[in-house]
Amino acid sequence: MIRAITYGILALLALTLLAACSKGNGNREAGGEAGHGPVQVSAWSDRTEVFLEHPELEPGKGATLLIYLTRTADWKPLAAPEVHLVITPPAGAPLTVAAKGTKPGLYRAEANFPAKGAYRLTVVIGGSQGEHIELPSLRVGEGHDHGEGDHKETTANERKEGTPHDRDDHGDHTAEAKQDGGKEPAHADHADHDEHAEHDSHDEHGDHGGEHAHGEADKAHAHTVSDAVGAITLTKEQQWAVAFGVAEPRRLDMASGLTAVGELVPVATAEAVVAAPLAGVVSPTRALPFPGKRVAKGEVIAVIDPPASLGGGMTQLAADHAQAMSRVSLAKAEHDRAKRLVEGKIAARKRLEEAEASLEAARAAAAPLEAAMKSVQGGSGGRITVRAPVSGTVVEVSAVNGSGVAPGQTLVRIVDTGRLWLRVNLPATDLGKVGRPAAAGTTFTVTGLPGEFHTSGLVSDGTVVDPQTRTLPLVFAVENRSGNLKAGMFARVTIRTGTAKGVLAVPKEALFEDEGRWFAFVQISGITFDRREVQIGTEDRGMIQIVSGLDEHDRLVVKGGYYVKLASQGGATADPHAGHGH
Repeated sequence: MIRAITYGILALLALTLLAACSKGNGNREAGGEAGHGPVQVSAWSDRTEVFLEHPELEPGKGATLLIYLTRTADWKPLAAPEVHLVITPPAGAPLTVAAKGTKPGLYRAEANFPAKGAYRLTVVIGGSQGEHIELPSLRVGEGHDHGEGDHKETTANERKEGTPHDRDDHGDHTAEAKQDGGKEPAHADHADHDEHAEHDSHDEHGDHGGEHAHGEADKAHAHTVSDAVGAITLTKEQQWAVAFGVAEPRRLDMASGLTAVGELVPVATAEAVVAAPLAGVVSPTRALPFPGKRVAKGEVIAVIDPPASLGGGMTQLAADHAQAMSRVSLAKAEHDRAKRLVEGKIAARKRLEEAEASLEAARAAAAPLEAAMKSVQGGSGGRITVRAPVSGTVVEVSAVNGSGVAPGQTLVRIVDTGRLWLRVNLPATDLGKVGRPAAAGTTFTVTGLPGEFHTSGLVSDGTVVDPQTRTLPLVFAVENRSGNLKAGMFARVTIRTGTAKGVLAVPKEALFEDEGRWFAFVQISGITFDRREVQIGTEDRGMIQIVSGLDEHDRLVVKGGYYVKLASQGGATADPHAGHGH
């Protein structure tokens, strides 16, 4: 009883912590008005992601600033020998503040802002000759708004080193804020800022009011975020502990094509049903093969003992065969005699013709019995040995050891899965786009199996459209030496039709399917993400075309998305329409 109560209390505590971590704490005071959350800023260079979090700043009051540093090469915490903040007030000389490392990747700085206004902020990593990354201006004594400095891009010439890309990354978790007696920046909800609006069309969002300075090459991008509603949360500590990565979509030239659903089926000539040639009993002295067993052509499949009655068994077959062969011998002897008589001009040619006809009839009657005898060779005492007619895998066993079987009754079914057919039903409306499909340009994927598979040949391009489904059946050959593909699997097939230039594409690992719809996890801040529905196009070399739902400045999770998905199931999920208004 006590244990059950303890477990209940622990479960309630875990749910409470999860809710707090996922939804934030919008009512915590952070150096400003109640209800305002912390201000969060993210920026990144080629080597480093910087995340800064601090409470709303008031003139003449000290504040704790938390800095998280992450290596963009592997998205692990950066342990820098020294980290400084260069804070430049609206008027006067810059002030350098040392940030103390509390653990790898996390640094804390205490700063005082004497006057109201905008303070420029630069993070210096590794000393004066190290990497300098400029962040947006800190707004002191102006409350929480999205004015100038909420969104800022700086050119590579405006800093000394470590050119950041024009990307969009944001805030972080503040769970470490309470340690060592430091001030606690509130962990609040984080504002949803749509990546499209931030990068693609600032003119449409005039109230965004950021400073923009576009350089000739790479640009540093920084964004201030606060009070996001309903974002999925994955803390920096959680990100560092797993294989994780964030990147932007890429513009690529991809092979374009049509997509359709296909099914893997056995090759028509590579499937065989093995049946009992005669009546008898499946001998228990040799076990029938089990489903999934590989068998070679000519391998013994079963042994059939003779039935209790002679009719229909091996004895009857042997008698019928002997009788038929005797008739063949007699017919041949008569044919040879008639031939000699005709050649000696003793008999008419008509007798020879009649003998030839009799010999052919006897041979025709003996042929099936001869074949049956060959198929059951190897037995003794009236036993019949049944052998595999093809090499392949046993996929079905219809008999049982010790059971009686009738002539023609199925024993096992064998399929050679080393080569399969991919049957695709192409909509009739797409026939004009394809023409005669090329096997070399047709690929497919199978749910549950990694990688992309290629067809090896076109077996049939169809000639008649199915009147019921209005589709044209196409059949491709598929090599399956590894045996990973199974007959009956469904596949997503791409039939190449040309090349699409400069399309937006993401790694296949960045996408998740849910009831036929595709989603990606877009980073809203350093620790918050949105699940974004996307429309996909063609797939080429592990990359999938994005038709809609993302733009090239969105930052999406390309590694570790499974953990974000788990977080979305355990906490609040962002409104899919959030982030479009500022």
